[in-house]
Amino acid sequence: MRGAPDGFEALFRGEYARLSRGLASFGDGAEEAVQEAFVKALVRWSHVSGLDDPAAWVRLVAVRQLLNDRRTRSRETAATARLGRATVEPADAARLDVSDAVRGLSPQQRVAVGLRYGGGYPIGAVATAMGISEGAAKAHLHVARERLRVALTEDRNG
Repeated sequence: MRGAPDGFEALFRGEYARLSRGLASFGDGAEEAVQEAFVKALVRWSHVSGLDDPAAWVRLVAVRQLLNDRRTRSRETAATARLGRATVEPADAARLDVSDAVRGLSPQQRVAVGLRYGGGYPIGAVATAMGISEGAAKAHLHVARERLRVALTEDRNG
């Protein structure tokens, strides 16, 4: 990256792909949220580079951006549906696959699962990125795994 400040390129190369994979379960908007987080890091590099863990800051900003964007899209979809311009069809439970099951998790659970299993981040990094305690991150993962087990078991037996 030409013109990037010292250390930024290493942070980008070390975290971008991993964080994008970790948040990919959100589908649309995940990569844009990661890009936005790195843009914010670059703009604020004099501050971010002085932090103990600049990568944790980028992960936190990406997660917050993703969740904010998701809330905005959800509100827009709900408003459009109320106006009668959109129809929402129920998911076909017989065709549920892993991606569908993950999309059925709450946003917090999806972030936790994505960062932990998609990105390979340790529990502490997941908790920091989500702005919650390690115990809360573990709880989100526990509930998510149980919901996925139930959804995927029902799919096989249904």
